[in-house]
Amino acid sequence: MASSPAVSDGVVYVGTGDHTLYSFALDGGNNAVYRRSATPPSYASLHPDYRLKPAN
Repeated sequence: MASSPAVSDGVVYVGTGDHTLYSFALDGGNNAVYRRSATPPSYASLHPDYRLKPAN
């Protein structure tokens, strides 16, 4: 089962059905605030950013 995306510190995290967690910097990595780590972030630390609006 795939997960809903989560946004934290300028990075979108998406879990997939094969138990992989992908991360995507919102600005292509140019100014995102994130840490490079081999371990994924704790799911408890990921919180929705309600300021984001869908693109039309």
